Amino acid sequence: MDFAKDTILDRLGSNRFATVTELSSLLGVSTVTVRRYLDLLEKEGLVRRTRGGAFMNEGLVEEPSFGSKQVRFIAEKQRIAQAAVATVQDGDTIALNAGTTTWEIARCLRSRQNLTVVTNSISIASVLVDSPGIRLVVTGGILRERSQALVGPIAEAALRGIFVSKAFLGVNGISLSHGLTTPNMEEAQINRVLMRVAQSVTIVADHSKFERVSFSLIASVSEIGGVITDKGTPDEIIRALQAMEKEVTVV
Repeated sequence: MDFAKDTILDRLGSNRFATVTELSSLLGVSTVTVRRYLDLLEKEGLVRRTRGGAFMNEGLVEEPSFGSKQVRFIAEKQRIAQAAVATVQDGDTIALNAGTTTWEIARCLRSRQNLTVVTNSISIASVLVDSPGIRLVVTGGILRERSQALVGPIAEAALRGIFVSKAFLGVNGISLSHGLTTPNMEEAQINRVLMRVAQSVTIVADHSKFERVSFSLIASVSEIGGVITDKGTPDEIIRALQAMEKEVTVV
């Protein structure tokens, strides 16, 4: 089912709509089986069924601009950033993906010394470009204006040639059942590479990101080391993460 679900979501992510017949041919299964898959996906809130096919749930692919996200939950993001920076030691090599919370981390790092910061974000690069104590590594790649992220093969190749001690990642959604997600497939891929080259991975996310699901899977929650969030995150989610032996910091 996982392969079938991913294939269906990939097709709907590209075309927004697909017929049962089209999906049957794509998967090599009967139309009855496709309808069963679509029923399950609809129950999970991932697709919307129509006569003869299905649409992608529009909420999954909706992506606010970087500027609009910057002004949401500013105080929470700043507290999360300060908590993240408190774990950074002189000599560390850290990675920051493109995001507004990681941008706040970059602002907190500007006066630090003897650090290497790797990023695929031009907004983070602009924050750190004149910080003398920081060696800044920018991936290069194709610019996504919506998120100000650099993506694609060039960015991926740059990351695969390095290793970092800590990665702080912002995400659009965190679900205990569906994992870490983002609206864009190319950014999801970059984030997966960032996770692979990091010794430790910490998700930095305000309470609005929890139990949300976006279109593209980055990784399961089991693959991260910890989470830094704010006091608005429900206690049951905090307890569930702690039960998974994740280090959780609430600020």
